[in-house]
Amino acid sequence: MWGERTADVRAIVLSGSAARDAPGPWSDFDFAIFCREPSELARDTSWIRALGRPIHVCLENAAVAQSSWGGSLELKIMFVDGVAAEAALIPCRALGLLLRYMSLRQRSPRLPRFLPAGIRGAVDRRVEEFVVVARRGIKIVVDKDRLLARARRFVPSGPQSVHAPPTAGQLENAVFEFLFDAGFCARKIRMGERWMAATWCGGPLKRWLVLVIEWHARARGVLDVWYQGRFIERWADADIRRRLPDTFAPYDAAGLEQALRRSIDLFLDVASELAALLAIPFPSDMASAARAKVDRILEGDV
Repeated sequence: MWGERTADVRAIVLSGSAARDAPGPWSDFDFAIFCREPSELARDTSWIRALGRPIHVCLENAAVAQSSWGGSLELKIMFVDGVAAEAALIPCRALGLLLRYMSLRQRSPRLPRFLPAGIRGAVDRRVEEFVVVARRGIKIVVDKDRLLARARRFVPSGPQSVHAPPTAGQLENAVFEFLFDAGFCARKIRMGERWMAATWCGGPLKRWLVLVIEWHARARGVLDVWYQGRFIERWADADIRRRLPDTFAPYDAAGLEQALRRSIDLFLDVASELAALLAIPFPSDMASAARAKVDRILEGDV
């Protein structure tokens, strides 16, 4: 096998439906390669031919790829048979550091608190990302240094959430960001920029909306909450699911305005109920003022 023969490659792991032995006809394939020099594998992609015949290989925006694992890159691959794949190229030193941090945190739970908050937060996010992916199912293909096998021992088994509930500050920030973006969307509707309004209503606003829906589901005790809204039809509250279709907009001014108003209604209802479930304050004064501003924009009373 190519990975076993290549000294630079230390581990390969398959994730997603293929790792769970449940690929469907529309599934793509996700895998991660932990290697010494990701840039070398990204520069010379001839190794991909060991997996199949690629039609095209594209290097994902490096700034986006590196936001999660420092120094990592991502390749998008299309094969001649139509199969799509995404390959994350991650420095093996990142996995080693992650393993040491998880081991340290298990032995001395209080010790990470002495790390600078920014560093601790970044590493905690990587730990959470690994745990979430591993609990969904991974298949270790290559593990020369047994780092993946050791790291998997820190993945909790059974139905338990690995996500901490949002703080009052995080909820307030989400409410502000959502309503700020809603104001932008409202201005584009009034200016007749339907493309921008539709894109904003279906993009940034939905990302904030699905975040509070995820928080809300976990606060209600739902443990099997997927990321980025995947399978939301299975785990979101029934009333939320009933109201979601009205938050998507047709390509006309009246439809865009209605979808925006319905999105704001749903977001604020879910966020306020979440605050009550967690017994944290809801920023009602800020939310009311920002909502009123959006209403004035939509009504042309600015």
